Amino acid sequence: MPPNAAKRRRPRLRIRHKIILSIYLVLFPMLIFVGGFTYYRNYSDMMEENTRRYRTAVQALDENISYFERDLTDILTYFCVDDEILRVLGGDVSNDDRLFWTTHAPMEFIRGMLAIKSQITTLALYPENGLAPFYVSRDASVPVLDIGEIRGLAIYQKAVEAQGDIIWDRADMGDAGLFAKNQSDKILLCREIFDLSKRRRLGFIFLGVHVAQYQRMCENALLYENEDIVILGEELSHAVAPQKTDPALVAALAQNPPEQRQDRGDIPRYGGNYIFTSGHRAGGRRILYISPEDNWKERANQSLAAPMILGAVLLAGIWPLSIMASRIISRPLNRLYNSMNRFKEGDFDAQIFFERPTALICINDLVALGALSQLHRMNLRIPEDIAVIGCDNHFFSPHTYPPLTTVDLHPAEHGRVAVQQLISAITDTPLVFSQLRPATLIVRESCGAGLGPRAL
Repeated sequence: MPPNAAKRRRPRLRIRHKIILSIYLVLFPMLIFVGGFTYYRNYSDMMEENTRRYRTAVQALDENISYFERDLTDILTYFCVDDEILRVLGGDVSNDDRLFWTTHAPMEFIRGMLAIKSQITTLALYPENGLAPFYVSRDASVPVLDIGEIRGLAIYQKAVEAQGDIIWDRADMGDAGLFAKNQSDKILLCREIFDLSKRRRLGFIFLGVHVAQYQRMCENALLYENEDIVILGEELSHAVAPQKTDPALVAALAQNPPEQRQDRGDIPRYGGNYIFTSGHRAGGRRILYISPEDNWKERANQSLAAPMILGAVLLAGIWPLSIMASRIISRPLNRLYNSMNRFKEGDFDAQIFFERPTALICINDLVALGALSQLHRMNLRIPEDIAVIGCDNHFFSPHTYPPLTTVDLHPAEHGRVAVQQLISAITDTPLVFSQLRPATLIVRESCGAGLGPRAL
């Protein structure tokens, strides 16, 4: 292989590689920008959508619990306003009548109502007048039956001080207090019943609900399995303990609960978790939805996957296109480069060959005359190999070889109009004329078409 041939092949590869590199240098930053912008938009949309979902879940759970607790408070209110029950608590009934709760109060109706309210595990009513208490237990728990013992409890004193308002408390399985035997964890609603003057105490009532009822509502509200919902109350007395979260973290949140504004997009973080909270409700109840940050990072990675896949597909698709473009562009460049190198080496007859056109349209007939001369030297046939057209219809156009096809612009007419405009300007005589002048195509042998003039 001649050494010159090797030299001619090297630039071709270099030019092609430069073209491909240039394409990637231009497109790669654009892809990074587009991918980054897409990731930012996806991440922002993901954060906004998830924040909305979590806040909606907390709000829905808060409303469900409020409805549930409102139903419980309505039951306690019924005991405080029923005339027959108030007559019993007021002392109009003798303790000698062992069936006084059945004969003088609507306890059968209350038993039927409690049977429907399956979430209630325990209900106990203690008359202050010394009558025997009324109680219902569904979980084999046994409440304390002595009103004297009840009066010595702190929860009783709180109920008296609340003047008819409901006091919330929690009793864990095995705890004493209101129970002689407690068989399950309970949320308690306690209330002291007064007469209309709020001066005379008529009775003490408490109602127990299984903590599992709250836990089921919390579990149904969870969006992901590894998350947790905690219900806190004043001094943790009205609380549903965490199932998956470190109790120390919950205790810290109870001491310093995060505040969350619903009109802002920021989310409180604590201990590697996002915390969504509800407002305070009855008994100081507050809901904390604890979502680990790892869940959010995983979703952020999922939002990053789409632009990365799109960028990889685009980069892979650009490769064959860039190769095709480099081949198209590099061929004339390689020819030019090789011809220049040969010219530098002293080969003054070197010619640059591009893809030959099929026709030349020259700016005037003089340029067309030069083109005809060069084409003859290149041994090209006119018009078989290439057609030539000039412009101006010079006097020599019919005498070239072959006769030159040209466009007659009628310069004599242009000159006549110009002189008329000059005379009109000098004599201040208005002159109406047209700036558009028709031209004529003079068809001769150099274009290969039928001969003769044609109007344009």
